[in-house]
Amino acid sequence: GHILLLKNPDVPGVVGLVGTLLGEAGLNIANIAWGRDEAAGQAQTLINLDQPVPDDLYARILEHPKVLWAARVRLP
Repeated sequence: GHILLLKNPDVPGVVGLVGTLLGEAGLNIANIAWGRDEAAGQAQTLINLDQPVPDDLYARILEHPKVLWAARVRLP
């Protein structure tokens, strides 16, 4: 399906922030997985969604200072 990949600092609040933005846009999270390279290092998040992330929301996510990198992936 539709996947949003994120890399961010391993700090509190990033997953909640992105989840809130997705929820406000009416996007449903089907599955989420996250991990980190080390405590207080960098974290990676993989969010499987029922719908694609629209361009305007993707731009808002990329603009956030706690999001180091993001990508949208569409799997058949």
